[in-house]
Amino acid sequence: MVEKNPKGPQWWNRVSGLAGKILPKTGQSEQAPDEERVPTVEERREQALEPFRLLLANRKGSAALALYHKTVQTCESWDLPEKELLQFAELLLAEKLWNAAVTFLEDYLKRYQKRVVPVRLRLAQTLVEQQQRPSYAMRVLSELPREGLGEKEEKLRTALEQKAQKLLDEGVMELEGRAW
Repeated sequence: MVEKNPKGPQWWNRVSGLAGKILPKTGQSEQAPDEERVPTVEERREQALEPFRLLLANRKGSAALALYHKTVQTCESWDLPEKELLQFAELLLAEKLWNAAVTFLEDYLKRYQKRVVPVRLRLAQTLVEQQQRPSYAMRVLSELPREGLGEKEEKLRTALEQKAQKLLDEGVMELEGRAW
């Protein structure tokens, strides 16, 4: 004996009608509403900026450098804002990460003009005193204006030029560096 649907055809019509409202129709996007949207490259850079700033505030240069490299790897590049770039370079210098700091100081000089004089002096100082790269330091210093420097800046420039010249006279040779 075959049993009939006790709820009748009206029940099935209502259920199937609700299913049509709940389930996506064919041809529509089949992305479930619970799935998270993948952030764009720019959004990932912005998301990394806040933890990066926190690392800078807590004076964690090595960790900030690791985050920077991770972000660059996943986002192809990452141009830090001016303030963070300067803080980062100074923090790397404080942690004696000379090579990384030089890279970020060079980046600042390529991208910004506001604090060119102090950044050039800091770069030249690092090149002479920590890296023993006198030729490159002389090129960096040669881009400073001859007039208009403050007394402290002029004194530092002169001292750095003398140190670089002394290293050159002693025969210190370097293999790398950018031509300014």
